[in-house]
Amino acid sequence: MKKILVLMLVLGLATAANATMSLTIQDVPSSMEVDDSAVIAINDSVGYISGDDLYFVLVADTGLATISGGSVMTGTQDTAILGTATGIGYDGTLGDGIGGYVGSTGGTAFGPGDYIYDIDLAADAQGTVTVYLLTTVDFASWTTADSAEVTITPEPITLALLGLGGLFIRRK
Repeated sequence: MKKILVLMLVLGLATAANATMSLTIQDVPSSMEVDDSAVIAINDSVGYISGDDLYFVLVADTGLATISGGSVMTGTQDTAILGTATGIGYDGTLGDGIGGYVGSTGGTAFGPGDYIYDIDLAADAQGTVTVYLLTTVDFASWTTADSAEVTITPEPITLALLGLGGLFIRRK
């Protein structure tokens, strides 16, 4: 019985050691109006285990939206927002946004949660934009961890003014 318990403990520790973070984008609306903003977050449902260190960027693929700001969850050790995505070494292929680091130089594990929160997603112009969360460990290759699509529509007042303008043109 002791051997089975020891085997289960060893297998459980090996499984935990092989677990990696599962970063996702949270709270991204499916649609927004021009000049609106939404507060989004980067979440990890698994938790940080020593050695899972990685860099991330959160970017919008067109000039239709801007990503900025953000705060770091307390207790996530060395996790930080380091600046703009292109400023930390991302080549800007999909646009710019924020970039940072998730990890602990001391190797201290921390649990799941919103590691980066209060990120501002601002709708600048009408169209469809994809928000990408990319990760890397070497800055040579970036992996898409998650993405979300947002449709940006004109403000209701803009549509109303366009409609009224059409009526005036028709009257003449």
